[in-house]
Amino acid sequence: MRIGYDAARRLLARMARETIFVRPMLSGLYIYAPEPLANELRSLHGFIADVLARSAQGPLDPDTIRSLGDKHALQDYVHTRDDQLDAA
Repeated sequence: MRIGYDAARRLLARMARETIFVRPMLSGLYIYAPEPLANELRSLHGFIADVLARSAQGPLDPDTIRSLGDKHALQDYVHTRDDQLDAA
């Protein structure tokens, strides 16, 4: 592909803004995220946005956080109190 450096940076920046498959790294480079990872990132970003929006309304209780995790298909990360007791 024959594309100049500046055009490539603009294209990558646009892809990072408009998709979940291209992610900027702290070094200033960009990384391609395969579909499974990109989908997980989408879920995590949605969950974080909802948690921040809800926390602006007041304190969050564990059940609210769990329901937000369920909403974003994060069941592997959000555990119930029974799960925690079983692990102990």
